[in-house]
Amino acid sequence: MREPQVLLLDEPTSALDMHRQLEAMRRVRGLAQESGMLVLIALHDLNLVLKFADKVAMLSDGTLHDFGPAPRVLTPDNLAATFRIKARVEPCSQGILHLIVDDAI
Repeated sequence: MREPQVLLLDEPTSALDMHRQLEAMRRVRGLAQESGMLVLIALHDLNLVLKFADKVAMLSDGTLHDFGPAPRVLTPDNLAATFRIKARVEPCSQGILHLIVDDAI
């Protein structure tokens, strides 16, 4: 049986309901932690990114715009520059970070 060192996933949660999205991301995170495997996931759901990503590579027009921990990368300025949205990241009443989109730019 193969034991890959890298797992690449492209929008693995796009066709799933919210329960299955969370379940899938928990399983992928668990697999990465148990095996030490590097997992690279392309996601547009930034709330899943905030919840599960250790590091974020924000791409804009095919180039790396920023890289680092999600709360440092998902700033209002970066979100405006890459996604053309007015948005912010704030903790909810449970202290969990969430992306709030206020408007398109």
